Amino acid sequence: INVELNQCFSMVDFHNDAEGNDNSNLNDEYVSIKNGCDFTIDMSSWIIKDSATHTYTFSSYIINPQSTFTLYTGT
Repeated sequence: INVELNQCFSMVDFHNDAEGNDNSNLNDEYVSIKNGCDFTIDMSSWIIKDSATHTYTFSSYIINPQSTFTLYTGT
């Protein structure tokens, strides 16, 4: 397969400001990302970061073709 992996991913939903007090509503900040390619992708050890200093490192995760996952800033 000769596809750049960054061509597989698209952000399908994004909510960067939790309703009310952010500390009381931790899971109302999230991003949903879709694998638009026709093959599975092993995202183990991949890092997602925002424009500030927040990072999330996937310990072990495989996303299936045409599937979407949601990453929450809370729990």
